Amino acid sequence: MATIIAVTNQKGGVAKTTTTLCLGSGLAEQGYRVLLIDLDPQGSLSICLGCEEPEKELYTMADIMSEASMNPLSNEMVTQGIFSTEKRIDYIPANWKMASVEMQLVKNSGGETVLRQVLNMVEQQYDFVLLDCPPTLGMTTLNALVAADKGLIPVQPEYLAAKGLEQLLRTIVGIRRNLNPQLQILGILETMMNRRTKNAKEVWNLVQEIYGRKIRILNTAIPYTVKAKEISSQPGIFGINRRNVISESYRNLVFEVLGIIREGEEREL
Repeated sequence: MATIIAVTNQKGGVAKTTTTLCLGSGLAEQGYRVLLIDLDPQGSLSICLGCEEPEKELYTMADIMSEASMNPLSNEMVTQGIFSTEKRIDYIPANWKMASVEMQLVKNSGGETVLRQVLNMVEQQYDFVLLDCPPTLGMTTLNALVAADKGLIPVQPEYLAAKGLEQLLRTIVGIRRNLNPQLQILGILETMMNRRTKNAKEVWNLVQEIYGRKIRILNTAIPYTVKAKEISSQPGIFGINRRNVISESYRNLVFEVLGIIREGEEREL
């Protein structure tokens, strides 16, 4: 059975998609069977994985979740939406239709468990399923956290990104209490690290001071560099120089995440 990881933060621009992409790529590089699921109406992860025009795809994650919210789900309904890459990564794309599904799920009783039903159909085929959440705390992100075993929280050392943590963590506590008591936090991942600016240092010190006692602050940090943007146009860490600081940082993340999962050291809040 797969380990399901939701990569989430309601603040946009904190490298959720890049982290999902590179963590998935790194896990596949280690021989694991990986499924990446795009839950963002922008479809950025889908584009990175080779779906050049996700808005033109006839069958996406939106269609799967819409169908699952109205009718009994079949394995075929899910598998026909799965695409494969040359790098041993499968994925389900998303596009603008995810926004309308969000409204549909709000209206439906039990709408917060639809993604869980979808994943029940395919998780036996994978070792890891990674969920690239939209930059909101709406029904789609709620579905992801209800379906997930683990949560990974990328945070940029910037005031607004750090400030949004408190609301996200309150949401996670509520989900653990009422909908998914098994949900664990892998940790907070510092992204776009830039130790040369005083503000970034102060913000990250504040994050560590406020949250470090109850949530793991991962040892791995992803530095800010123009190379990070190049990754977003390639299939993760496969497409760039293996000695590049970004690729090495994400490989470190892969091994740190695997170590945490093996040792069962996730935090419960």
